[in-house]
Amino acid sequence: MAFMNVLETYPLFDTVAVVNTLGNLAVRPNGWFTTFAAMGAANDIPFFNQRNVANAGVEYCNLETRDQIPWPFSLRKLNISFFAPSLSSQYQAGNFNLLEYKHTAIWQHDLPRHFGVEVSVNTDVRLTIAAMMPGAGSGPVAGGYGQLADHGDGNSAAFPQSWDAGCQGVPDRRNGFVFPYPVNIEIPAKAAISVTLKPSEYARRMLQTLAGPYNIPFQNTTLDGTVSPGAFFGIRVTMHGIRGVQQRGEAHAR
Repeated sequence: MAFMNVLETYPLFDTVAVVNTLGNLAVRPNGWFTTFAAMGAANDIPFFNQRNVANAGVEYCNLETRDQIPWPFSLRKLNISFFAPSLSSQYQAGNFNLLEYKHTAIWQHDLPRHFGVEVSVNTDVRLTIAAMMPGAGSGPVAGGYGQLADHGDGNSAAFPQSWDAGCQGVPDRRNGFVFPYPVNIEIPAKAAISVTLKPSEYARRMLQTLAGPYNIPFQNTTLDGTVSPGAFFGIRVTMHGIRGVQQRGEAHAR
């Protein structure tokens, strides 16, 4: 008797984030940033060879190993999602007069146009495209604007606040960069995989210009505002495909 591999649909995903409260998190994933400027100083933003479930959490990465894929994988589709807080307005901690409301729009709709993408298996670069081409593949589509009222305390502003829940491209799960069947990228077990985002000079300069990120304000009973939690700006790369795994709970004769 011997065990036999079976094929099953499986997505691999990994996330890079910019969040100013990173130092306060119990789990601090490798390759994350506390400021936009720090990300802008990086020449490459790597995925799938920096993090795993243990050092990032299953919310942000579902790889069990960091440097090798544990089973054969047939890569069929690639998605890249730039996501940001839907409440784009942020306050700087300790300074309620400083408001930032451009970050979400720039992050989700402008910056993705200025990143290149390389997909590699071991040292072989198998795909080079622009980050806008794959599309987000899933997520909310609604957005709009709201108006805050002046509470008369001098800190609550009577100016428009942006509410946004979008992402680059049309977030339909059918969208993405699809490798033409049957010419998928076949990845053997124990191979090293990586997806690398490469910011253009424009993207790096833009990130280095952006201050923050700051905090999302919540109103409390004293009307002086609360600045927690920190605003979270993320990039998630998802590779959809078929993996070969041992069939569970049953042995088969060859």
